[in-house]
Amino acid sequence: MCKQLSIDNALFYTDLDGTLLNNQAQVSTTSKTILNSLVGQGLLLGVASARNLTTISSMLDGLPISLPVISLNGGFISSMNPMSHLQVNHIESDICDRLFSISDKFNAGFFLSTTDQVSDGILHHNVENEGGLWYLNDRLNCVGQRIGELNHDELKDEVKLMCFTFIDRIEILQDLREVIERECGNQVEIHLFENQYSPTWYWLTVHSGRATKDRALTYVRQKLNLQNRKLVVFGDGVNDMKMFEVADVSIAVENSSEEVLSLADIVIGSNKTDSVAKYLRDLVKGD
Repeated sequence: MCKQLSIDNALFYTDLDGTLLNNQAQVSTTSKTILNSLVGQGLLLGVASARNLTTISSMLDGLPISLPVISLNGGFISSMNPMSHLQVNHIESDICDRLFSISDKFNAGFFLSTTDQVSDGILHHNVENEGGLWYLNDRLNCVGQRIGELNHDELKDEVKLMCFTFIDRIEILQDLREVIERECGNQVEIHLFENQYSPTWYWLTVHSGRATKDRALTYVRQKLNLQNRKLVVFGDGVNDMKMFEVADVSIAVENSSEEVLSLADIVIGSNKTDSVAKYLRDLVKGD
């Protein structure tokens, strides 16, 4: 399958955490060096991540990305230079009201990703457990991140709510997910996964049903008139599975979940060994 691909007939999208990023949540110097060279040779490269654009921009500093960035699992599709959103898939207001009501019934703390006419931000509410406090401190230490406590009375009409993130033990989040699925149905996209940087703490993320990586990739291909190129994607987690289903070639790193490995056309080395960058380097060498 590698022989059918080249940087002249394909576009490439990669997940970040567990895929392009190493276990220190960084794009290594080796990967940056390789990818900078390949983009300079014409490689069409983008990222599709559950992270927000502020974090992604910081992580990709020094790495030119030649395609729009997909963040919040498809909540945003954005240009990096200059930084602006091309598409915003927010949660509808009536669904947000249901989610607020459900969280109150569970007495559940959460983080709320937002955007308005000026910038993106994160609001937090009732965050008390160790897993939530870990993430709160992580966000407070992120340069450029706008973060504060949720005040319902200060939420203005122009503020769009993008993602609810609940952090707790898996048993609690499984029950919460069941209620959200029952009350919100296909109007939301839900992911439940363990935070690899804070083991034993699980995250339940709730997005608009329109916010998926596969929909975002379809949008990018149409907007940039790239339907004639093969779509090649790299990933490791459950939120990458829809992306795999629409790709011409899906590539999993070896540390992927079993579900992802079963869907992959190709399996490469782990995220710890610069496998995405090295795969692309070897692909170009083989042209």
